[in-house]
Order: sequence, then C-alpha cells, then structure tokens
Amino acid sequence: MAIYYLNAQVIGRSAGRSATGAAAYRAGERIVDERTGQVFDYTKRRGEIETEIMAPTGAPEWVQDRSQLWNQVEKAERRADAQVAREIVVAFPKELTPGEQRELVRGYVEEQFVSLGMVADVAIHRNPNNPHAHIMLTMREIGPKGFPAKKNREWNRPEMLERWRAEWANHANRALERAHVEDRIDHRSLNDQGSERLPQVHLGPHASALERQGVKTEKGNHNRTVQQHNGVVIDLDKAREQRRVLQAEKVVSDRHVARLQAGWPIPQAKALAQLEYYVCGGSQLSWDQTRDLQKQQLHELHGVRSQLSEIASEEKRLNRAALSLDNQRQAAAHRAALKAPIPTLKRFFSKDAREEYRRTEEQVQHWGNEAQKAGVSSEDDLKEQRSRFERDRAKVPALEEKVGSIGEMLERIVKALDGFAQEQDREVQQRWEHMQRRRRGDRECDSGYDRGR
Repeated sequence: MAIYYLNAQVIGRSAGRSATGAAAYRAGERIVDERTGQVFDYTKRRGEIETEIMAPTGAPEWVQDRSQLWNQVEKAERRADAQVAREIVVAFPKELTPGEQRELVRGYVEEQFVSLGMVADVAIHRNPNNPHAHIMLTMREIGPKGFPAKKNREWNRPEMLERWRAEWANHANRALERAHVEDRIDHRSLNDQGSERLPQVHLGPHASALERQGVKTEKGNHNRTVQQHNGVVIDLDKAREQRRVLQAEKVVSDRHVARLQAGWPIPQAKALAQLEYYVCGGSQLSWDQTRDLQKQQLHELHGVRSQLSEIASEEKRLNRAALSLDNQRQAAAHRAALKAPIPTLKRFFSKDAREEYRRTEEQVQHWGNEAQKAGVSSEDDLKEQRSRFERDRAKVPALEEKVGSIGEMLERIVKALDGFAQEQDREVQQRWEHMQRRRRGDRECDSGYDRGR
C-alpha cells in the first residue's frame, strides 16, 4: 500500500551542521569544506545511491560540481548561526519501478524548486524496504554570476511548505495512475481526512535495527497494535466504498434505462452514463454541464499538445545546433589542414590556396553563427542543454497517453451532446404534433358548431 511521507528541515550552523557535510553524507562522496578545512568522507557508505544536481537555466557550470556548489553556499553565508540549506525528504511508493520513481522526483523538483531559482541536489537511496530521496536545496536563488547577497525569504513561508507537501501527493498520485496502480496517497493528516485510522510512530534507526534482529520494542508493539486497528478500519472503509460504488452504479443504470425508454440511441445513452459514473461520481449531467466539461477537456488538451509541440520544437532546435557545430568542427579541421597565408610569406602560396583558406574561414564563421542562432555557444553548452532536454523528453509518453485519454473523453462527450440534441429535437417534434392536434380539434369544434347552427 502506497504511503505518504515528506519531511522538511533546515540545515544550520547553530546546530553544528554544514551544507558540505550534509551533501557528502547523502551522496556518499568525499567533500572538503574550504571554510573550515574539515574533510567529510562517506565514500565507503553502503547502499545504492543515485545522485543528480538540477539547476535553473543560465546557472554557472560549477553548480554541477557537488563540492564547488556547497562550498560556494558556505562562502555566501557570513553569520555563525546561518541557515545554509533546506532539505526535503520524500518516500517513494514502492509500487513504482526505480525508473518511475526517478522521473517522479525529477518532475517534482523541477516544478516546485528549480523553477523558483533554487539549485537542487537530489540523492535517491535505494533501500529495498524504504526507497526515498533526499533533496537538498539552496536558500538563495542562483544566477549567471552565482548567489545574490540576499536570501529569498518567501521560501520560508508556511504556505510554501504546505504547497510542497500537497504537490508531492499530486505528483505521486499521477505517477501511480500512469503505472496503473489503484492506490493513492494524501498529504493531509488522518484526522483532516476524516479517517478513523490511527497514525503510527516513527521507529528511528535504533528501534528499527532491533526489530530487524527480531527484538520487539515498545514502539514496534505500539505500531503493531495500530496496524491491527487500521486493518479493521480499512476493511470497513472498503465495505463502505463498495456500497457507495454499487449505489452509484444503480443510480446511473436506472437513469440509463430511463433515457433508452425515452428514445435515446444506445451509443449516446451509454456515453452519457459513462461520463456521469466515471467523471462525476454518479451525479446527473445536464446539457450545460456537459458543454462545460467539453470546454474544460479541450482547454486541457490544448495545454498538453502545446507541451508536446514545445518539446518537439526544442528537439529540432538542438538537432539544428548539433548539425551546425558538427559542420563547424569539420570546417575547422579542414582549415587546420591548410596553411594560413601569412602576410609576410604570401608569395609562397598560390592564389587558389589562399582562396580555399578564405572560404574555409567563412564556413567556420558561418556555422558558428548558425549554432548561435539556435541558442548554443559550444559543445559543452549543447551537452548541458541536451541533458536538461532529456528530462522534458521523458515526459512525452505520459503526455501522449494523456492526449489519448482526453480524446476518448471528448468522443463520449460528443455522443452525449448528440443525445441531448436529439432529445431536444424530439421535444420540439412532440410540441409541434401536440399543437397540430389542438388545431385539428379546434377546427372540428368550429365545424360542429357551424353545422349545429
């Protein structure tokens, strides 16, 4: 069963901690703190660890070096009690594969932190029983020249933490949906959810170690009691949910039959019943509500297609830049094979040789300009941009799947609207026929009155 876990803390010097030491421990690396000279060496740490540094566009290249990044962070802080970094720890749903977990945390970090200007140092710890990620974040925005003099205090607001908590649940639930896993997680407390389940206590490293050795602890006994209680509550919740589902199915089914009896074609009646059950939880849809649902889906479809179009355009731009740099490299190699016509030795070079060298020089310059037009300045710049682009391209399958699901939804909506339109036509026809019958009755009444006279 997928569980929700997100913990946030600030790493500060007042507690005797440093960003360099924290980063070295989480990444399992060796980092020397240039400010204090202290060496943090965790290269012998056990366990599988995946690391990645994510930074905003335009950040200096040195942010990709973990040692340089956190030493620069430490240098930017002058106070003895300075807060040097923020850490977010999230637990992955074990139902997801390692690749799906990796893409989940990447999308979350990019949207919630990197887009605001933070540098994020992500370390995924592949614990079989507890896969989780440590996300270390800078307290200052990064720019082309490094860290500014002032911190962004907006990031310290409680509303930001609540947003990050809620968005982790949203991102994780979307990942579970893409993986066709029914479980969902909720960032709210059990009390706020209105659940009768009880929360468990955190075991901690010592109690966890004892429990793994078969030694029962007080915390472990408490959690086992809570699990038994929650098992009963979950069974009751499942029974209530099944009852609610059956009731909704009956309501929708009765409505579906009534529409068929009223003259709705089978495909249109079925499409509207599916919308009411799967989208609206059994609530009845009117013509206006169905039209609003169509507009909403079309707006969402436009947004998804725009994302796909942007990714495709970005890929074309990078391919164009790669071709330009390759052509520039070939032209530069050809130029190197030629001897430049040194002014003082021009008489030793033929006119054709000088002309070929000039053309090669122009080609080098031309392809360099083409690469610049494509937004790339060098091979390293292209490599960095491609690395960032790969994260966007990884979203393509999910976006294409979403386009397909929205398309299916729109097909149902169109059929439902057609059913409403036919119903309106039948009502108009019935009113017209009723009016015709009244007119015939009036004429017969008038004829009878005339004959009586």
